[in-house]
Amino acid sequence: MRTTIYIRTSTKEQNPMNQLQDCLSVNNWGEYELLEDQQSAWKDNKNRPGFDKVLALIKAKQLDHLIVWDLDRLYRRYDRVSGFFDLCKAYGCKVHSFRQAWLETINEVPYPWNNVMMGFLINVFAYIGQEESDKKSMRVK
Repeated sequence: MRTTIYIRTSTKEQNPMNQLQDCLSVNNWGEYELLEDQQSAWKDNKNRPGFDKVLALIKAKQLDHLIVWDLDRLYRRYDRVSGFFDLCKAYGCKVHSFRQAWLETINEVPYPWNNVMMGFLINVFAYIGQEESDKKSMRVK
């Protein structure tokens, strides 16, 4: 099984390695590649080389499992998170998250209900993440 752990923080003052120990507790496949970024996930024009490599691995069908600390490490916009899960499904990559342990339960639900529940819950959690980010941006402004 090909596994990647992706960790990200928004600023240089934060240490993305703080997320690694939690992500390792989710890794049931042994060996992994670690990719990291220190960049915002809100704006599309930000350079995230670690995440760009994650996308390339998925599209090349070279990634079976992606582990993140939280879904908001991928994107802060709910439409982007939803689209990312569609991409992963199309290329056969399962996403695992330390903070969203319910993903493991959804992976065990029989077809087609696993897809129905996954789509619903991803959209709800991604929307909550975007709302949180929007509120923070408003406070900063």
